[in-house]
Amino acid sequence: MRARSMNLAMITVLALGLLAVACGGDDDDGNGDGDTPVPTNTAEAPETEEPSPEATATEDSGGEDIPSEISISAEGFAFSTGRLTMKAGVETTITMTNKDSVGHNLHIIAGSVNEAITPPFTADESPKSLTLTIEAPGTYQFQCDVHPTTMLGTLEVVE
Repeated sequence: MRARSMNLAMITVLALGLLAVACGGDDDDGNGDGDTPVPTNTAEAPETEEPSPEATATEDSGGEDIPSEISISAEGFAFSTGRLTMKAGVETTITMTNKDSVGHNLHIIAGSVNEAITPPFTADESPKSLTLTIEAPGTYQFQCDVHPTTMLGTLEVVE
């Protein structure tokens, strides 16, 4: 019985050794230097559309255009941009277009206080516009309350 167990163990080790050799690669690329060639990507990059501007600048702030009309869209459970900028104290219109078959909204949150600066509005009857004025400069967050982990961004209110 002991000899049979020993033979089985030797056959198993031999089979594993042959398997390891068979799975091993040949590092020689035919030029004799032993270096493995590095693959290069020869595929052409897919053509992409030039992005259209999401905001139309109508205010001038010392050479920097600050929009008073902002467009944002929801598609593929994501906003078209993760950053919006508006001028403090200036009435600004945000127009949201929903390109998904489910409802979304735009909720602006004031820092850690989680105060709604604008009420959430659904975009399932697209587009929806909201006009607001934020007096205090600062960084605010915006999100879709239906999908807050994937649809969020930053609203910069500048002087």
